[in-house]
Amino acid sequence: MTEVLYFYREKEDYGELSNFYKLKRPILYKEKSYATSEHLYQALKYLLKPNPTASDLKYAEIIRKSSTPYKSKILANQETGGGYKWRLDLNTIIKKYLDLGVVNQQFEDEELIDAMRITLKLKFKYDSHCRNVLLSTGDKILKEKAFNDAFWGDGSEGDGENHLGK
Repeated sequence: MTEVLYFYREKEDYGELSNFYKLKRPILYKEKSYATSEHLYQALKYLLKPNPTASDLKYAEIIRKSSTPYKSKILANQETGGGYKWRLDLNTIIKKYLDLGVVNQQFEDEELIDAMRITLKLKFKYDSHCRNVLLSTGDKILKEKAFNDAFWGDGSEGDGENHLGK
């Protein structure tokens, strides 16, 4: 039976496989650099829209420049919430762009997977350290141990679709 290798947090074993891992060499996409694969994936939700508006492109740029991968995800998903000042600052940005008509388009699953394929191909192309970690896994089955995500990870019951690990 093939061994299963779990990954999740960027600072744990095989954390280089996480989209939140801070790359040693940023990803280049259309002559712009992205600090993590999460930054690129989230920005692609706006860059790959059919006929993106100037506001969509500006919003994608805000996502690209966000200081953490988590913030890029919050911005891309346009999730407002309370709490810390940084979170309230994100709410202001999200509201401004919603008012400008920038909406998180709901892509089909296959479109999301295609965006992730673009992202991961570039991640492993540009960051040799991450590439070497991936290659070191050999023929092991890779599973993202994401309790709260049954699409990209293995979900709370371990029976998620695990698209990130495929």
